Amino acid sequence: LKNLFTTKFSTEDELSALTGVPVVGHLHHNRTSDSLVVRNGNTSAAVELFRYVRNNVQFMLSGNGGKLVLVTSSVSGEGKSFVSLNLAAAFALLGKRVALVGMDVRSPKLAEMVSSLRSTPGITAFLSQQDTTIADITQHCSEVDGLDIFVGGAIPPNPSELLLSDRTEQLLSELRQAYDIVVVDSAPVAMVSDTFALSRFADVTLYVTRADYTRRSMVKYLNRVVADGQLVNVGAVINDTKPSREYSYGQGYGIGDD
Repeated sequence: LKNLFTTKFSTEDELSALTGVPVVGHLHHNRTSDSLVVRNGNTSAAVELFRYVRNNVQFMLSGNGGKLVLVTSSVSGEGKSFVSLNLAAAFALLGKRVALVGMDVRSPKLAEMVSSLRSTPGITAFLSQQDTTIADITQHCSEVDGLDIFVGGAIPPNPSELLLSDRTEQLLSELRQAYDIVVVDSAPVAMVSDTFALSRFADVTLYVTRADYTRRSMVKYLNRVVADGQLVNVGAVINDTKPSREYSYGQGYGIGDD
């Protein structure tokens, strides 16, 4: 009866039952006020969960020799920018050079999430101004060694046209050459079409859902766009799950650990 009347899901198992897309992990509720939880020297359970997701994404990348991970979700509020930021940091912990690229230019969030970042210039400056270089918009993340962040920048009047321009291809091509891993924080696919314009550059697509927030109908939408080939090599992750006693014991953490 509960399954008949509920419109949302809560666990990784429930999500797996709704989709044929592989679920690459789950992430617990962030109980801190800090959006960047993956840092050098932090060994909390939250960091271990991001390492688990990172390892699964890395396995998906290794199959095609790729390095660009496109992160999206259905709607706003599911935590895709939070996941993008910490996934990029998790890759940097491996000693890799990582670029985190804020391509959700309609609603840029990365500059708000890391206090050391400035909000401009950003991606939109590079896409709209021929004399702007990648060096002009590169910001080094002081909290995580090896992580460079490219914020969205000023909100443009023509986001779709910018993302479809030749400058987008130039940007991602140069970042592929300069970095070991490129993580792209893109827009929610059920709200705007921007992410579909970027999917042709992706080697892996990470689709973020949120426990007790994402509607089951949105998972049906995910299934449809995957079947239609609009997103490639997709893995799903469920964000904001409740910590379980079984997880704590199974992963070697005692009750009360973060």
